[in-house]
Amino acid sequence: MLVEDREASPNRPLEEQVNRSGFPFQLAVEQTVRSSVREHSWEVAATELPWESGFIDLVLKNGRMFFVIECKRAEESTWVFLVRTGQQPTERFRMPWWNGRAPEIPPLERLGLNTTKAFCDQFFFGPASLESGYCVVPKGKGPIPSFEPLAQELVLSAQGLAEQEDVDRGDDFACYAPMIVTNARLVTCEMDPGLVSLETGKLGSASWSDQAVVRFQKTLTRASSNDYETDAVDLHTWQTERNRSVLIVRANALLEVLKGIENFRHDDFQPAPLAWSNPNLLLRGRRSRKT
Repeated sequence: MLVEDREASPNRPLEEQVNRSGFPFQLAVEQTVRSSVREHSWEVAATELPWESGFIDLVLKNGRMFFVIECKRAEESTWVFLVRTGQQPTERFRMPWWNGRAPEIPPLERLGLNTTKAFCDQFFFGPASLESGYCVVPKGKGPIPSFEPLAQELVLSAQGLAEQEDVDRGDDFACYAPMIVTNARLVTCEMDPGLVSLETGKLGSASWSDQAVVRFQKTLTRASSNDYETDAVDLHTWQTERNRSVLIVRANALLEVLKGIENFRHDDFQPAPLAWSNPNLLLRGRRSRKT
């Protein structure tokens, strides 16, 4: 009887209109984090933060680490991530970070350069997950026509937030990890490219697994990882320097992921990169390249 009354309600079209917006999902994610903060220690630092042509849905903070979050409701949708046969889960994650110790570049050298104190490096943190550079979403269905533009916009938002010099972070070192929280089903397709037919371009065989968390890494920006570096490099290095990671989390697993973030460290197994612990290396490197 309740269902019938609801269906007949004159507000039913309004309810459908609101549900199509995705805002209820975003507010539910925020409320879930706020109501369980004692379990995971991640605080909501900002919501609906204006950025470029849109808004950052949520920013979470725990010590020196921030999650820059896009909430994406997907109705009856499955996102498929391609991984190679035998690929193992990883804890690596390439993301922007703020170096409050970075020295000022002399004014004459700074002319014509958009130099910031935001860098990008590879870090590590658990829980580990499979990593992919290819995501297949249903064409013509759901909130996004393709995955890469969504990831790219989020990465640029995280980078921009890291560049802000008028934000008090409570420290001179902070990392900004882009995260997509979705109700879409996340599936990995484990495949061997050598078995793909060059005649049809179709899979030969594959294994499929549901995932709660997936790392996505790809060249998602043209911005350098280090504005203090000015020399030309080979194409492989150029691309590697512009790779960025995004963490994709199934909404019903978000709390477990937040509670499970652990072993945060830099690529050299130190808490932070050398450019933070010894920032004068940045200027010495510049001078050596100028000579």
